Amino acid sequence: MNWAEFEKKALEAGFARAYAVSPERFARWEKETLRTPDPRWENLKADPRESMPDARCIAVLVWAYQPFCGFPEGEPTIDAYYLASQMAHREAEKLAGMLRESGYQADAAAPIPAKRALLRTGEARYGRNGLLAIDGLGTKICLQLILTDAEFETAD
Repeated sequence: MNWAEFEKKALEAGFARAYAVSPERFARWEKETLRTPDPRWENLKADPRESMPDARCIAVLVWAYQPFCGFPEGEPTIDAYYLASQMAHREAEKLAGMLRESGYQADAAAPIPAKRALLRTGEARYGRNGLLAIDGLGTKICLQLILTDAEFETAD
């Protein structure tokens, strides 16, 4: 399987964008974020190869969504992000399964920093609000990563 085939499957599954980036160590993230202990980051790894020594690529999958609006006052609501992230996770697991069926290792739950992986694509930037934005999609996005040993050509 090549990147074009994988990307096509990702877009058919509902992802708005798919990028392939290098599994190199997130050295800057490690320096900036892990210098201060914080329970939010304690399970994340700066080096994706700690999770998969033969990793050759991180597939960065972007699921776009629209916020819900128009709920009657006083009625219970649910955030659109919650549903979108659940759908994105389910589809990422299916794509990882497809890679495994093709003979590759694939982990859709690797403990690596998703926002930093998206920044590696060069397609996203931090806004003044601290959220990542992608041209044409804005900030209403969910990120899923698949760490794999598939030899996809990476953008970086």
